[in-house]
Amino acid sequence: MQPVRFYGDVPRPLRIIYPYYDREFPISPMTAFATVYTEEGFVIGADGRSYLDENKYNHDPSDRDVQKVFPMVLSQGVLAYAARGNVITEDGGFDVNTAIRHWIDEAKTYDEFHELLDALAEHLADYVKCLLVSGLGGCYPILFINISGYFKGNPYHAQIEFLEFPVVPYQIYDLWVEHAIPGRVRPAASSVIDGLVSRHDPRVCKPPTRESNLYDATAFITDYLNLCTSDLGRALDPSCIEFGGTVHVAEVTESEFRWHLPPPSYLQ
Repeated sequence: MQPVRFYGDVPRPLRIIYPYYDREFPISPMTAFATVYTEEGFVIGADGRSYLDENKYNHDPSDRDVQKVFPMVLSQGVLAYAARGNVITEDGGFDVNTAIRHWIDEAKTYDEFHELLDALAEHLADYVKCLLVSGLGGCYPILFINISGYFKGNPYHAQIEFLEFPVVPYQIYDLWVEHAIPGRVRPAASSVIDGLVSRHDPRVCKPPTRESNLYDATAFITDYLNLCTSDLGRALDPSCIEFGGTVHVAEVTESEFRWHLPPPSYLQ
């Protein structure tokens, strides 16, 4: 059996920066991702580079410029999500974003946000198990699904994490939910740049605070991701070589999902 090849690498865990803590983690980056909540709404963004694993340090013609942030507009709320990690196989036989969109199209109503999250996680777990042999070569994908937005008027951050080595076959994911806190940035990109941001280094963008509005938060997420994909970013943190493509940033309010910087597919 030929080994399965993914577009994407092991995703970084979601962290918190400024003013909560400042630590560095020597972990493979993959997607540059960040989200933040303000009293006016959420901002969520990502870079656009998708590559086969062997090309992570060498930008190659096989690299793709893709959309990583998507709307999740439901009858009970407006959210956005980003899938990071082993999102799609080279042949397209396994595609997490397609599976999520199918679930959105058929989503039911739920009493609580955690019930919605459980339903999505179970849907994706069934999808993984169905393709485990035929589409994934017996290997569990490493996946983080990050969700930010409103459910029944309440703001949430959430993450579904699929495990590379499940403890038991029927429990292949973990998940967490938190009520969003204004001004708290949730990044998964460069821990080096995160540390500089938390220390207000003049070479990097100024972080939001509890009092920041949606405009300020959008400016920060845009500047942060542009820095992570820039020559300066790679000089500050060489692991940023793995980032690239089109930075795209969305805003989520209680009433709508809208693009601040759209992905390439939106412009075609």
